[in-house]
This record gives sequence, structure tokens and C-alpha cells, in this order.
Amino acid sequence: MFGKRSRYVRLKDTTVTDAQGRTLQVKTIRLLPEAGSTFPYTVTETDRLDHLGYRAFQKSVSWWRICDANIGFMHPQELIGKASLKQCVIELSLADDGTLQNWNGFLHAVQDIAGVEQAFLEESVEVRGHTEVHGGEPRIIFREHFSCRLFLTVNAMITDTVDLYGEIAAIAAPGLTVSVPEMISRTGKDIEIPSGRGGGG
Repeated sequence: MFGKRSRYVRLKDTTVTDAQGRTLQVKTIRLLPEAGSTFPYTVTETDRLDHLGYRAFQKSVSWWRICDANIGFMHPQELIGKASLKQCVIELSLADDGTLQNWNGFLHAVQDIAGVEQAFLEESVEVRGHTEVHGGEPRIIFREHFSCRLFLTVNAMITDTVDLYGEIAAIAAPGLTVSVPEMISRTGKDIEIPSGRGGGG
């Protein structure tokens, strides 16, 4: 049952058959409206979608219009960093003379950790010079220094940064330094707020 001002009330009814063979009456898919003018808003730590809906449209139930304007987010609470799925990054580095042969195995082991939904690596190589003395003469020797960033999507209801660090440090190969996970916060990031006033929920 939808209220008369609901964004779903005007959608057509249709029937579907579920996996158990039951016939159910449902609404058709709601297509996103054409994007109008928007203005950027910087997310704060205390934001709530219903409060943003009221500030923008004088109706707290109009928060869904903000979601419509930010189609890159799969869950409404992701816009303000309140969803259970969180992003974090871990810095990985090897000793100057270190090598890690099985990055693929390491990544699979990380993906098997409880609470880890997605994981991918971003590699970088930096050439560093240092002075060594050979035959009484100083020489600058250049060596490659490998580093890597591990980006994770984790379920914060299952794991936290302390547990995650312990699990990854335990499976890290000798010579591989693992930093404490840094959560990627939405605070300070921009979202789009539609201009004008809209309807209800």
C-alpha cells in the first residue's frame, strides 16, 4: 500500500510468478526521472538522509530525490557513509631486496577473510637512489622499491579494522609490511542535491 504522494503509486501493476509457483501482484520497475539541475553538498559526519531531505525540500520523506541524483551509489546510506559496507585501504610494502612471488594467492587469501566483500591491488614501483662506496669511490646505486595498496570493501557488521589488520598480517609473507587499515570516509566528499521542491515518499 502506497500513500497518494508516493513515488511508486503511479507505477502500473503487473503479475509475476515466483520460484514457488505463486502468482503475485507487483509494481513495474520505477525508472529514474531525467536529471535536472543540482548543486554540490559536502557530507558531514552527522548527516542523515531525512534531515538532508527536509533541508532541501522542506519534506524529510523526499530524501529519495537525493538518491536519484546520485546514481553511482547502490544503497542510500552509502551517500553519507552510513551503510554497513565500508571501503578501506591498506599500504603494503616489501623490503628493498624482497620479492613476493604469489600475489594472486595472497589476494585470494584476503578475499577469504570473513567480512571482506571485495579486494583488489594497486601496484607502484619507485626507483630510489642511495650512495655506496666501491673501491674508495662513492657511487649512486639505483634500486626499485615496490609498494602496493590493497583496497577492500568490508562488511562493518562482521569485521573491524583491528580484526582485519590481524588477519591480513597473519597471512602476509615474510618481508611484506602491512599497515593498519585506513577507512575511506564519505565525510568531506561531495554529493549532488537536486534543486527545487519535490513530492513525498
